Amino acid sequence: MRMGPMLRWIAAVGSVRLRPFGLAACAVAMAAMLLPAAGVAAAFFVGIGGDDDYPGTPAQPLKSIQRAVDLAAAGDTIRILDGTYSGAGNANVRWSDRSLTFMSDSGNRKECVIDCNGADGFRFLDTVLTDTHLVRFNDLSVVDADTAIAVLRTGFSNITPVDLQISRCALRDGYVGVASHGGNVLLVDSVLADNELAGLHGGYAIGLAMSGCEVRGNGTGLFFTQMYGPGPVVLENTAIALNGTGIRYWQENANMELRQCRVDSSLTGHGLRAGSDFSVLTIDGCTLRGNAQHGIANTQGTYLVVNDTHIADNGYSGIAMPAGFAALDLESVTIVDNTSWGIGPFTWAALEAPMVPMGTRKSDKDPAHHIRINNCEVSGNGAGGVAIAGAYDPIRVTSSLVADNQGLGLQLGGTTAEATCQLTSLTIVANRGNGIDVVAGRCTATNLLVTNNRGAAAKVLTGSDLTLGCSNLFGNGGGDWVGAVQSQFGVDGNLSVDPLYCGLTTADYSLRADSPLAAANSDSCGTIGRFDATCPAPPDTVPPLPIILRDVPGDQGGALSVSWPRHQRDSELATLPVQEYLVQRHWGLAWQTLGTLAATGADTYSVVVTTPDIMVMGQPAPLAPYRVVALTAAPGVTYTSAADSACSIDNLPPPAPVVELVESEGFRTLTWSLPPILDLRSVCVFRGTEPGFVAGEPVGCPNNPYFVEHDLAGYYYRVQFIDTHGNAGAFSEELHGQYASDVPGAGPVVLRLLPNRPNPFNPQTTISYELPKPGRVVLSVFDLAGRCVRLLVDTELGAGRHEVTWDGRDATGQRLASGSYLARLVADGQMRSLLMGLVK
Repeated sequence: MRMGPMLRWIAAVGSVRLRPFGLAACAVAMAAMLLPAAGVAAAFFVGIGGDDDYPGTPAQPLKSIQRAVDLAAAGDTIRILDGTYSGAGNANVRWSDRSLTFMSDSGNRKECVIDCNGADGFRFLDTVLTDTHLVRFNDLSVVDADTAIAVLRTGFSNITPVDLQISRCALRDGYVGVASHGGNVLLVDSVLADNELAGLHGGYAIGLAMSGCEVRGNGTGLFFTQMYGPGPVVLENTAIALNGTGIRYWQENANMELRQCRVDSSLTGHGLRAGSDFSVLTIDGCTLRGNAQHGIANTQGTYLVVNDTHIADNGYSGIAMPAGFAALDLESVTIVDNTSWGIGPFTWAALEAPMVPMGTRKSDKDPAHHIRINNCEVSGNGAGGVAIAGAYDPIRVTSSLVADNQGLGLQLGGTTAEATCQLTSLTIVANRGNGIDVVAGRCTATNLLVTNNRGAAAKVLTGSDLTLGCSNLFGNGGGDWVGAVQSQFGVDGNLSVDPLYCGLTTADYSLRADSPLAAANSDSCGTIGRFDATCPAPPDTVPPLPIILRDVPGDQGGALSVSWPRHQRDSELATLPVQEYLVQRHWGLAWQTLGTLAATGADTYSVVVTTPDIMVMGQPAPLAPYRVVALTAAPGVTYTSAADSACSIDNLPPPAPVVELVESEGFRTLTWSLPPILDLRSVCVFRGTEPGFVAGEPVGCPNNPYFVEHDLAGYYYRVQFIDTHGNAGAFSEELHGQYASDVPGAGPVVLRLLPNRPNPFNPQTTISYELPKPGRVVLSVFDLAGRCVRLLVDTELGAGRHEVTWDGRDATGQRLASGSYLARLVADGQMRSLLMGLVK
């Protein structure tokens, strides 16, 4: 593996090796006599057919570049004739403390090639830091070099820099194109291509200017650290493409500018990875597109200013930055179709750390870390549009479009106390999540148009606030004026109307001439949203869907059948076909989705939905509006039926009770089992003095499954169940009470199975029963499917009262599931049953 240039630069110092004395020494002496007088710049020529014993003239060129360097004085020029140069003397060319110019004699870099075969190309070392040096390269190709051109210094000084100027050169197919430690680099119309580590690798105190260059296919296009130059780094009209990472830098006390540049198609990393001690990165008129990770990764501390720039199709976010350690100023920027956020958070990867601790090296040039976004478009991004939350003040987003993002549209939050957050003239439309999320602080918004988002128009986190004026929230799937903004509907110019876009299906979110939100139609508010009217009002011929609402019969309420005919655009041949139908119920100020159905082109559709609107006998019908919404492939394009109102009916009365009357000394007891229904409200007992009596007011409606009568007259009894919706079930069979026995201590005269105690129970219950005479007794427990789960008694018993305890287990000793179970007593040719409830 090759050693990186910054790790090797100290090794650059070495002595110049002289030829042995003899003919070569004579030639040197002769050449010295031919050199120009002191102070006059000379030119030494190098050619393929030359000889290092020649004087270095066009007719007698030198053989090696190193020999020309050794002969040259400060300010001289080495002119290299066309050909391909390699081997000793033409690679690893080294010198120090002299300004020299290297150039192709023909001016054609394709014909003048230095092939380094893995060695260094040119290496200059500045050991006299008080001098200013100029090193220039014109019209050369340097290939397969460990480092093609390196300018290094033995210390630091930005007052007397080394100026490295490279014009119309190609530095390619090596490890590093240009390495500069402590110099100012100017690259003009040059190519840095296919270098394994970097096209340019800079160290401490580098200055950089590039114009008309191409940087492609490198491990990193431009890679420099500890920028501390006297002025900004300036890149103009330069293409940086197909590198692993486009630009990666740390910048200290100097700004950086990109003008009319292209940074695209980084294969593994970001387009531009910036870090600084609160210095400025200005990007003007550029394109950052198709990079594997973020388009711009503001990793720490950079004040990012972007104007008239297109950021698209990047593998992560368009712009990513850490919360609170950055500032952002965008003007006329489009950020579209990035895989993650348009503008989102930057998160350090595992095992990766900032280049310096956040904010520790220099004072913060923008303590408020302001955010300004104006006249921008953020659309079609995968995770969402904009997510900016942190210690920012102020936050201002104005005259911009946030649309068609796959998550929420705009998420904002200033955590600084009393931070300013202002939103003005925004159109936030057709995003797959909420339109706006305010996650911290207080935001004021005017002239907002928030429509056709899949989530709510606005969500405000507890402790935050969003104040709206002259704003329209409409057609949002999760509700418009709901939640924290509900009370603002209808005041301060706020409304909820169809904006009448020019082309919702074509993402033309300007307004039609008849839009109530256009400046000409919106009274004193002016234009609501980003765009005013730009198209006439077209005729609208799509009719609404008719719907049919019916109660579902034979149930206990809570269900409605909703039917509708196929929409005319429910067809594969339609221009914008319907894909899905939503059944919605209106509650408060919002429409709630109760059910969905995929569009299949069927002639009619029907779906049963649950509803809380259940009629109660004797009360007004709880009618609520329902509608059907047909969704198309475009997130914001829907067709909505006219609303119709209905409620469901509980048309399933409770069953007739099965009642047992037991005469005892001094009282009689009516017992029954509760029915297995969920909507039982009460059980009432009625009595009369003759058979077939007409039931009036109940004598009692006990909470327990029994009724105790102490008036032992010969009454007739009937029992009735009533459900929560006022439905009264059929009466039980009529029972006739007889006087209790007057014989003290007399035994039972009938077979009785008494209510278990307790009921419901867990873990066990006691079952009592009375036998009028001795005989065989069988007492079993059954589940509601009719299966015998436990035999409790199967034996001969005497007359009188008996009891047995059941522990809720089956015949194998396993605990049974909670639910209802039936105790069945068989004796004297008769059978008695009761219902028991086992709970967990």
